[in-house]
Amino acid sequence: MQVEVADKVGMTHSVYKAIEEGFTQHIDPEKVERLAQFYDVPVTDFLDEFNHFLYDGQAIRIRAYRESFGLGKKPFARKMGIPVRCLQEWESGRKVISIKCWERHFKGRA
Repeated sequence: MQVEVADKVGMTHSVYKAIEEGFTQHIDPEKVERLAQFYDVPVTDFLDEFNHFLYDGQAIRIRAYRESFGLGKKPFARKMGIPVRCLQEWESGRKVISIKCWERHFKGRA
């Protein structure tokens, strides 16, 4: 059955299996939307807290969190102890934040 579902939603069996078994850290939004359509359930049924953060838009959530302090990128990065370059890439959406960085700096906050 996993092979058939994976094929119908356009992903490999290994990716589908990892999602189903909770072994994937980042779920591609397009893939999760196809799964939700296939099963006729809300997308959020497939998302843990981290993937919900990504699906809602990490860039928007991180930027809003930073702006809630009234800080620019450099002062905020210093305050959080993260490289400015990482913050810039997360806020631009060019780079997906790792689960470890998210847990350390944004979980339950942004």
